Amino acid sequence: MSKSAQLFLVTALAYLGLGLILHAIAMFDIWLGFNPLAYTSVGATMQALLIGWLTQSVMALLYQLLVKSPRMVTMVWACLNVGLVLTIVGQPVLALTGNDLVGGLVAMGGLMQVAGGMTFAIELVQALRK
Repeated sequence: MSKSAQLFLVTALAYLGLGLILHAIAMFDIWLGFNPLAYTSVGATMQALLIGWLTQSVMALLYQLLVKSPRMVTMVWACLNVGLVLTIVGQPVLALTGNDLVGGLVAMGGLMQVAGGMTFAIELVQALRK
């Protein structure tokens, strides 16, 4: 397996574990009523499972099968994962506090994810043209 595919696959598995833990905590919170704002972590859980696990595992597969000479893999990985950390941590905090600074960090995280996704798409298109 290529190093770039391994990087994305290991990261995807970490996000799978995190997403499942976040989901279990949210379900226990809804059931037992620890926090009246239990739904604040739903967005973070979706980010961890959809972008963190599912998207990055597909990226690992595509890097393994299609992209033979990845040039921007480090930038794609960094943009996606820094953006994910900002949104996963920031969304519940923003919902609870409404802080403008946290809102800016969540928005920056979203933009970083878009940048990582677009960079990956460019790299994939270049690989398909060869």
